[in-house]
Amino acid sequence: ASGTPTVEAIGRAGSMLRRMVRNKEVFSQAAQRIAALVLPNVTASDERILEAESLRVPGAIRMELHVATFARQEGDTLRVRIPSEINPRNTFGTPARRHPLILGAPQSSETRVELELPDGFDVQKLPMAQSIELPCLSLARDVTHKVNKVTSRLRYETRCERLSVSDYAQYRSRVDDMTRILDD
Repeated sequence: ASGTPTVEAIGRAGSMLRRMVRNKEVFSQAAQRIAALVLPNVTASDERILEAESLRVPGAIRMELHVATFARQEGDTLRVRIPSEINPRNTFGTPARRHPLILGAPQSSETRVELELPDGFDVQKLPMAQSIELPCLSLARDVTHKVNKVTSRLRYETRCERLSVSDYAQYRSRVDDMTRILDD
């Protein structure tokens, strides 16, 4: 499978994007790391800077992606896991904490993926639209299908700078629910 994603970033992420494109080798390596967050065993090539000068619009890059194992066969159907770079599981990896968890400045991330289906392909099942809202975290995903295009919109927000030790276990169990949404 091949694709051409556009990555846009504002705020701190936009600043990092603008810094990485200053050096061609760093830019190429960073594009590969970004692609690998979304799809395992992917190869990124033809990285292009779309916007890196103006601070009034999101910084933007585009790259070509190629991956041999995008879908897997389940019986008579192909199953495609919708790509996403969001993984709250990494933040809540330890079973318990002795000190508050520092989440950093509140931030939000939105990923929109459009998959164009070849002629003759039929969608048999889509992930359900789901959301989990907590005072300090939220995750929402909806997936739609129109003609030969499947569109997924995923939004993840952190709203607090830190999470108390007493609240950690509750949030960790809900993060497991969030990852189940992402794995569907």
